Amino acid sequence: MVAKDFSSLAAALATVDGQVAQAQDDLMRARALRGAVERLRGHGKSAGGEVTATVNQAGALTVIQFSAGASGVSLDRLAELVVEASRQAHRNAANRYARLMHETFGADSATAAAALAEADRLLN
Repeated sequence: MVAKDFSSLAAALATVDGQVAQAQDDLMRARALRGAVERLRGHGKSAGGEVTATVNQAGALTVIQFSAGASGVSLDRLAELVVEASRQAHRNAANRYARLMHETFGADSATAAAALAEADRLLN
């Protein structure tokens, strides 16, 4: 953080101008981050490729697809494969979110750590 200088009117104005510029930059980064998080999707596939799943940024299942190979699988096994693909999609979304937080705030950032902890709390 830049030292605040209020020793004169000119110095105070320069300090405030710098703070306003920093706030505007922070706002732009926050808006870009919000858009990136809103667009975030996670993708997963069962080991044999029978089921593919997509989740949104909140972890909600948005797409599920079955390959031709799914038709020869029992319903119980198909249910297991759906869960497997969904879990893969959740892990993928969580990894993408973590990468986004680290890119935005830095890998050692307390802000990134807090965002990741909150996401983990909400999704698990």
